[in-house]
Amino acid sequence: MLIQPLVPERKEAVARVYQAAFAGFPWFEDLTFGEVMARLDPLFEKPGFTGMVMFYGDDIVGAHWHDILSLQQLRADRSNDLAQWVIDNGHSDKLLIWERELIVHPEFQCQGRAYVLRQAFLKKLIAYKTPLLVLTRLREDNIGSIKSAERIGMTDTGVTKPASQAPLKHHYWALTVG
Repeated sequence: MLIQPLVPERKEAVARVYQAAFAGFPWFEDLTFGEVMARLDPLFEKPGFTGMVMFYGDDIVGAHWHDILSLQQLRADRSNDLAQWVIDNGHSDKLLIWERELIVHPEFQCQGRAYVLRQAFLKKLIAYKTPLLVLTRLREDNIGSIKSAERIGMTDTGVTKPASQAPLKHHYWALTVG
């Protein structure tokens, strides 16, 4: 498995993986390629956006990306409850990293690839050379993603948000680095 930076020239290949990953369990989203690109384009413009792709041979089979958030952006983009959790747990002085997406093509899921991508993500975070708080949102039925998050040390914050597929919930997860 080769992991390389996510650069704009790889966006279309990542979009195809995204489209395939979200077509199946647990999302079942029937997205056109154009709809996927419309979701991805603004993400590439976010402050501190960086990512990586995973290759199997010459093909991209997975991707991971994140960006940097201020506490105010976290409050506006995610929830007051999560921002308050950050403050109440003494993390407001840390650089906030939002793990935006972790995707693996369905043909390559359940093989530990999400964990490998998250490990590579953690190694990249060391380059920031400052205390960080990594935050992400995981839907409660996305067991594979939850397991890979737990394996790298992420913990459920206890802050939740209703998912678009009721009665499911999204849980916010966190990891302190450095």
